[in-house]
Amino acid sequence: MSEILSWSEEQHLRATIAESCAAGLAEHLAGEWVRCDPHEHLVALRSGERRLTIRPERKAALWRVEITADLPQGYQSHTRLEVERTSVAPDRPADKIARQVERRLLTDAYDAACTEVLAALDAERDRKTVLATAVAELQALIPGAYQSQHDSDGSVQFSGPNLFRGSFRLHYRATEATIKLDGVPIDLARNLAALIGKHLSSEITAAQVS
Repeated sequence: MSEILSWSEEQHLRATIAESCAAGLAEHLAGEWVRCDPHEHLVALRSGERRLTIRPERKAALWRVEITADLPQGYQSHTRLEVERTSVAPDRPADKIARQVERRLLTDAYDAACTEVLAALDAERDRKTVLATAVAELQALIPGAYQSQHDSDGSVQFSGPNLFRGSFRLHYRATEATIKLDGVPIDLARNLAALIGKHLSSEITAAQVS
């Protein structure tokens, strides 16, 4: 019969296996790899943008080590990429584990995926910067304008006397906006209608010229 381990004993063994595997990989993988554990329950290695997470799991009496080629944090929100994994026996020689990891995980496709994620994250940061700048401009134009705590991304709200209130919601990179108004004084409504009419007339003229 296999030895029955307590929870603490199993966790200690799991940590020992993970740390041993990480040390072997750091020694035998090409490049410089350093420990970068995200928290106390995981063991990870990093080399530049490449990162490997090492998770030992016990199935019945046998242990296996799942090694994941992680993508930069936030990849799921901005790409459809999936992480790749491979599984090894913990008692396999470290150099052979390293060769398997290089062959199956540390590929050109993995490097390309990391580059794609970083580009997507940079684009999202740029978008948010553009949006924040446009929101600040609108707030500066409208006395008392504010962003809702529950819906602050690209949204500006305001209120005035006699139930006059409204909101601006900026779209994507602040090239368009949805405007909602209520209780608009009639003189302001006429001015807005005139601005809209002027804009539409210029659009029609431009279309006819082209």
